[in-house]
Amino acid sequence: MRVTFAGKTVEEYVTKGCLQRGVLLPLLWGLVVDELIRGLNESCYYTLEYEYTVAIPMNGRFPNNVSEILQEALGMVLQWCERTWLSINP
Repeated sequence: MRVTFAGKTVEEYVTKGCLQRGVLLPLLWGLVVDELIRGLNESCYYTLEYEYTVAIPMNGRFPNNVSEILQEALGMVLQWCERTWLSINP
């Protein structure tokens, strides 16, 4: 792929996916992950998204309860991954 901007030409070879420095990548990622974020928020899980990372922070008094709640949230994430054919790094 060759891009010319402001008199400079850059050539990169793309084998799969979007360029990491592509201008459309943040928009495309936002469109893809929006369904996941909405689903988690509607299920009362607080989510944070920064660049290409989604975090589900939790705290609580009893570690076992927090662990169970987090497992439920991760179950929702895994179902979303199966539907979208994406994978995660937990």
